[in-house]
Amino acid sequence: MVTLILILVFGHYGSINQRREGKRIIKVGIIDGVSTDHIKFKIKKRSYISNTQEVDNHANVVWSVLTDGLEYKNIQCFEYSVITSDGVIDKRNLIKALDKAKSDHLNIINFSGGFYMDDLEIEQKVNGLVKSGVIFIAAAGNTPQGIADFPARMNNVISVGSKNSKGISNFSPIKKVDIFGKGEEVRYHGEIYKGTSFAAPYIANKIIAYSLNQDVSIRKAKKEIVDFANQQGKDKK
Repeated sequence: MVTLILILVFGHYGSINQRREGKRIIKVGIIDGVSTDHIKFKIKKRSYISNTQEVDNHANVVWSVLTDGLEYKNIQCFEYSVITSDGVIDKRNLIKALDKAKSDHLNIINFSGGFYMDDLEIEQKVNGLVKSGVIFIAAAGNTPQGIADFPARMNNVISVGSKNSKGISNFSPIKKVDIFGKGEEVRYHGEIYKGTSFAAPYIANKIIAYSLNQDVSIRKAKKEIVDFANQQGKDKK
C-alpha cells in the first residue's frame, strides 16, 4: 500500500506528438455522469445513459477540479457518461465507454466511480488502455480505512484517496491506494463537496499541469511519479 499524500505531483503517460501553437495538446477524458455546466473547455461528449439520468453536479464538479488553472488551448476534453442519477453504473455501458476512449487515443482518463467486486472484462479493457499508453486515474471510493474500489485497486491504475489539511480523510480507503489528493472542502458554485470522486481529478489536474509546465514527455513524467512513490518505501500490496 502506498500512503503518499500528494503535495507536488508529477507526470502523465502517453503520446506527445500532437502540438498546437508550439504547445503540446493533452487529450483528457472523464468517465462519469452527464455534465451540464459551461466551462471554457469544449467537451466532446458521448452519453450511454438517458439525459434524465444525470448525476446532480457530479460531472460538473469533476470537470471544475480537473481543469482548474489549465489553458484551454493545451487540452482536448472528452466525456463518456455512464453514471446515472442514483450512482448506478451498468457494466455494459462502461465497456462501451472504455472502447470509445481507446479509439479516441486519449492520454489520460479520470474515472470517479467504481465497484466493490472485480470484473475480468473491465480489467482487460483497462489493461488495454494502459498498455496503449493511457494514464488511468480512478477514485478509491469512500470506504473508511478500507480497500480501494475496483478498478482503482488494479496495479496499473493510479488509485486516489482523499486527504484534508490534517491528513487522510476519515471516509477514505487506505489499502491499495497510491496517492491521496484534496477531496474535502471542494467548492463549486457556492456549494461544498467531498469524496475521492473529487480527489481523483485533483491528481489528474496536477499531472497535466506538471507535464505541460515542465515540458517533459508523458512517459518520463509517469516514471517520475512512480519513482517518487517508490522512494517513500511503500508499494501496492
